[in-house]
Amino acid sequence: MTNQELYDLGKQIAPFFAGVFAYGASKLLDQWKNRKRRCNVSADISKNTTILSKLIEARLLADCDRVKLYQFYNGDFYVSGQSIVKCAVTHMSVKPGVAPQVGGDNSYQIPIGWLHDIVKPLLSAKFYHLITEELQDSDWKATKLLNEDRALHIVRLGSPSNMRGFLEIAWHDDTAKMTPEIEKEIIMIVDQLNGVLIQG
Repeated sequence: MTNQELYDLGKQIAPFFAGVFAYGASKLLDQWKNRKRRCNVSADISKNTTILSKLIEARLLADCDRVKLYQFYNGDFYVSGQSIVKCAVTHMSVKPGVAPQVGGDNSYQIPIGWLHDIVKPLLSAKFYHLITEELQDSDWKATKLLNEDRALHIVRLGSPSNMRGFLEIAWHDDTAKMTPEIEKEIIMIVDQLNGVLIQG
């Protein structure tokens, strides 16, 4: 075959391959879109049951009033294109007789800026202890979100560069103390939670 014949043959079959590629790409796009719409309620309930059992385990171990799981997500984008990172209280375990603190600002679509001084220490530490009265005036939103919680133990989920959220362990008095042994067990629970959260 001459170069001209090869060129002519290529011109004839190129539209065919382009069509096959376009068809395949559209099918993959449809599958991806449908994947986002599909939900497996059974798997979701199983996953949430595991998460809630871990929160109960942490609450009983710490002998606290409330344990909340905050997860980060991309809420939207600013006009500049910068991501608007938000977090939500996705799961909670409370001691019998303690109010769950759900609804409004206390649960969903919390801009990361409202919790800046609570989240920032997690960039350098896996966990830390906080007395809410020590929060600065700039943390008024955090104070509002924390409501009657007086002492907190905050534990990071994920690495500093890939933080998925954090666990808030809360007491209604500021005398609560975590022993090193309990901290170690809480971190093990949080690591198990992290494994559950990254599963598809």
